[in-house]
Parts: sequence; structure tokens; C-alpha cells
Amino acid sequence: MSRSGTGSVGNATRSPPHGTTSGGTSSPNVTDPATSASPDVSVQLVLDTSALLAYCHPDLAIHVGEPLAICEEDEDAQFAVPAVCLGEAVRNGAGEAMLQVLTGRDSCVIAPLRRGDWPAFGRDAVLLDRLDLAAATVVAAAYRAPILSQEWGRYPGDFPVISIGP
Repeated sequence: MSRSGTGSVGNATRSPPHGTTSGGTSSPNVTDPATSASPDVSVQLVLDTSALLAYCHPDLAIHVGEPLAICEEDEDAQFAVPAVCLGEAVRNGAGEAMLQVLTGRDSCVIAPLRRGDWPAFGRDAVLLDRLDLAAATVVAAAYRAPILSQEWGRYPGDFPVISIGP
């Protein structure tokens, strides 16, 4: 497991660095994780669609299980799964039985988009060209938590991302 950005699974306070997108351009218009309000939940990690797909794959599940285990060492810590990412994972063939196991964990928060999220969600969807990535950035910014992803290069450098997989 390698990291991009800052923060750790067990640390809820993060100051993401200013960076560039994988295309090398500045990303000042993507939701700013340093200024978004945090809900009253101790979310330490956000799983995107690629992390959900990895969790459902027998050869890749350990790459998701390890960070979840670290997160769950703190009994009050939780991880978030954006609802949009769950839908996209199912659309891409993720096993619903495995997703039931994951979302059935006491530490799992299924994160919907809230009423006030639509401007940032829409802006991020345009900039990132995918609804699921935009949902992950909005949820990660709200909780000030890193995104667990196999697609770490798709996110702007402003976001702490924990890269998973081979």
C-alpha cells in the first residue's frame, strides 16, 4: 500500500498539500478538502469505486482489508462508502454479496450526497469527468479523510489518496 498526499488512516486532521492533477494542471476548482465542513462522525477513510471493486476481487481484497483493519483498530473510527460509488461498483460487476458484507460492517457509513453538496459535486463531475470520482471527492472533503483507490492518479493533487493494488 502506498500513499499519495498527506494524512494517515488513523489521523482525522489533515492538511492536504497543493498539487496538480494527473494531467499536470492546477486543480483549484475541485472541492477543497481543507475547507469543507466535517459531519459529526469519525470517518477515517473513504472507499471509491475502484476500492469497492478490489474488495470484491479475491486477489485484491487484501489491499482493501489491510487499510480497513488499521482504521478499525480505533473502535470509534469509521470508513465511508459514497452511495454513488456503490452503484457504480455494481454497474461494473462487483459482487453484491461481498458489498453486503462490507456495508454490513458496524464501521461502515454509506454516504449520500447532501442537499448542499450539489454545486461541488457538479463542478467536480465536470473537472474529473466521472460522477463516482466526484462523489468520492465530495465525501472525502466533508469528512476530511483520504480516499482509498486504485485510481489515485485520477484525483487532483489536493486530495490525500491512499493507493492500493499491485
